[in-house]
Amino acid sequence: MCLALFVSVDTVLNERFRHLTVFYMCGMAMLTIVVNGLTCGKLVNYVEMIKEPEVKIKLLQICLKKVLG
Repeated sequence: MCLALFVSVDTVLNERFRHLTVFYMCGMAMLTIVVNGLTCGKLVNYVEMIKEPEVKIKLLQICLKKVLG
């Protein structure tokens, strides 16, 4: 993105080329953000990177039984 901004302020280059460079770079950045946003959560859950410890689950169950019972 930074390189596209450098191209956009270079007056030696053709104006159409400068606009197209910024447009395509913004499009690629947006697609990257969308794809990462949609797939990161599912990938983390699939790989089980973030998992609740057994102790925490048992403690939660005990607390719920005491509160509800």
